Amino acid sequence: RIRKAIPTLHEPSRDHLEVRDDPERKLLMVNHPIGGALLLMNFDFRSNALETVMPPPGPWFKLLDSADRRWLGPGSVLPEHLEEPQVLILAPLSAALFRREIPT
Repeated sequence: RIRKAIPTLHEPSRDHLEVRDDPERKLLMVNHPIGGALLLMNFDFRSNALETVMPPPGPWFKLLDSADRRWLGPGSVLPEHLEEPQVLILAPLSAALFRREIPT
């Protein structure tokens, strides 16, 4: 459902897709600027929580956190809204999705 609600997610273009990984920390970051928005997805593949500094200056809005109880996770500790880069704690074995509108 989220792919249908957010044009950026169902856009097939990968022209500007940026993927970074940190094998030592078992973290995957996907940055996808398209359709007037910038998506930042973080995937934590560790069995314990991970601290990371993100994202670039915003505003950013959380769209999804797989750690949320809604998805049968332990409960989200990520803020709903971000303005400045800050240390965030990603839950173990989780994914988080944030969106920022690109000024026109």
